[in-house]
Amino acid sequence: MQMRNQSSEEKTDNIVRHFILAGIFLFNGLAKIFSLILSAQNKENNITKTKSSRSLDDNQILLTKSTEELKEVLQGLDIISNLNKDQLLEIYKSSPEAIDKLFLKEKKDYLMQMKNDELRKILKGMPKLTKYKKAELVEIIISKQNSKS
Repeated sequence: MQMRNQSSEEKTDNIVRHFILAGIFLFNGLAKIFSLILSAQNKENNITKTKSSRSLDDNQILLTKSTEELKEVLQGLDIISNLNKDQLLEIYKSSPEAIDKLFLKEKKDYLMQMKNDELRKILKGMPKLTKYKKAELVEIIISKQNSKS
């Protein structure tokens, strides 16, 4: 009987030990998860701080450069593709050359919609118009209009 009680007590002890061991593993696992989450948040905060401090440094550097130096650095970069519509509109408003280029494109698009016979009528008096393709006729009309102005 004592043997049975002892084995029953041993079983109970083993069960308690297993629960304690499982609790320790669970606690260690949760501690590891929390430490990973906190380290990820710290890294994100450091990246944000680095970006904001860099933009302040960048502004200081930009302010010390002359207009010519700034233009030189920007040459060869595809800046236009990164601009939104409002920024593009500001460029057009501030640049008569950009507006002229826009009007020239609009004029070409309008002329390209016309028939070849209509384009030839605009150029009447010019010899051998039948040999030109539409795009060539449009270019001739544009160049004649630009030479008049």
